[in-house]
Amino acid sequence: MILRRFIFKNIQSFRCISKNLDTQANELDIDIHEIETVKRLNRAMKYFFKKSQELENQMKSKTAEFEIGKRHLANMMSLDPESLNQKSIDEAIEYLMPSGLFSIKSRPKMKPPEEIYPKQKELQFDQEGRPFNAFYYTGKPNYYCLIYEIAEHIEKLNEIQYKMEKKYKGKNEENELIKKKLDITGTKILSKEALEKKLLETISSTQYTHFMNNFERLCNHPYANELKDFIITNTEKLDKSNILLDIPPILKDEHGNLYSQAYGKRKTTWAHAKLTQIDKLEDELINLQLPLISINKDKDITYFPDLIHRGHLLLPLTFWGHSSYLDTFKIDLRIQEDAKKVKDWSCKAGACRLAIARAITSFLNPNQIEKMRLAGLLSYDPRTKERKKPGQKGARAKFTWRKR
Repeated sequence: MILRRFIFKNIQSFRCISKNLDTQANELDIDIHEIETVKRLNRAMKYFFKKSQELENQMKSKTAEFEIGKRHLANMMSLDPESLNQKSIDEAIEYLMPSGLFSIKSRPKMKPPEEIYPKQKELQFDQEGRPFNAFYYTGKPNYYCLIYEIAEHIEKLNEIQYKMEKKYKGKNEENELIKKKLDITGTKILSKEALEKKLLETISSTQYTHFMNNFERLCNHPYANELKDFIITNTEKLDKSNILLDIPPILKDEHGNLYSQAYGKRKTTWAHAKLTQIDKLEDELINLQLPLISINKDKDITYFPDLIHRGHLLLPLTFWGHSSYLDTFKIDLRIQEDAKKVKDWSCKAGACRLAIARAITSFLNPNQIEKMRLAGLLSYDPRTKERKKPGQKGARAKFTWRKR
């Protein structure tokens, strides 16, 4: 009986405690399940903030070490540490620790920790666990947010185009917006590595091609100049070596026709190309649909027996697809080869292709030249025949082994 009374009293006390907790929760308008989820999220948030704090402290210590090392380096080189910039630091490191390693990444360097350590993403969700970005659950929110922005900008430009066509009724001469064409010469679309560095996300090659197609569609829009600031943020400047190519000058002949000339080489074969700009071709050539090409003054394109070599030769002219330059230039080629060597049609075609590609750059704009350079049409092919090795039958072939 005593045990039963004790249990009954404890049960009543527990009921009173639970009632008090319910009333307090109702007064504060707080749900008990919400309190449990907040506690769980607080643990995750504490872990995240702990990691970010550790990273921040690490960056501060590395920055302090960099400043100390910068002062020591300035003392060794007898320089002012306050006016020491990154260029002078690189020169000092190269002078003190010369390295003959081929890879630049393997050579000793001294740079701020912000450039060496990869950047980390900022907080992606609030204290209750709700993500800031609507594309958070795609796994790559920054990438899909950029694609969505490009699509929105294209729709905006289409609306502007519709209003302007309705206003001027097809009279583009009076339209001032369409006259302002987008000029982004000296720049190119961000590479895959640069885009990943900007977005702080890894993307696949298919996703990068999808980005390139949408971005080119935006750049080719007739009213793309309205969004020039957004377009420039997704481009990068070309290197000086890419911009300052050795472009041959445009000259005039006796009849007043414009022409340019250039040389090309492949192995031991040299080729000289002269491209003369003409308005119309002869009727016979138009009917035959053949380019006006003369090789060594007395031969035409049939000088090359195989169609593969002919296509290889005409690649700089047919590279542009519909806007082909086959009916724009008269081409005079002179081929000079080593008499000791056996005739190699691929060498001749390669030398002629390089000569034509270098000569046609005189009539192209910088963006077209950059496309040709990226396609490899303006680069010299340094491959040669590998020499024979001593004790072997050839460059790689070995003699047949015999027991006796």
